[in-house]
Amino acid sequence: MTVTFKEKFNLTDNMSHTEKYDTIIDGLGYEAVKQYIPVSRNRIIEALKTDEHLNNININVWDRAAGYEMRMSQDRRMVPVPFGCFNLKSYCIQQGVNCMSPAELVCILKRCAVRWANEPQNEKE
Repeated sequence: MTVTFKEKFNLTDNMSHTEKYDTIIDGLGYEAVKQYIPVSRNRIIEALKTDEHLNNININVWDRAAGYEMRMSQDRRMVPVPFGCFNLKSYCIQQGVNCMSPAELVCILKRCAVRWANEPQNEKE
């Protein structure tokens, strides 16, 4: 049986993008999701100065952290690169969501990164 984020977290079609991904992050656990963010908080803060969607951080960095990456094969086809278990996709599967897209996972990571960047800064950071 497949379980989507929509089913797991009772998402509705009238939720905004931010509300949808905040609900998913809160359901998965903000601190847990945050550990998969592939760049430092300072880099996120700097990136947000010029792009609120963090598209100025290479998509391959986000894809890798999400658990997806595509590479060109020798016969010029795009093929997935296998990863270990430390990625957001593996974590979501552990949490009972087994049907997701790479785009959803990247959106989760980026929204979590924005939330992290907007937290009050600790003296340790």
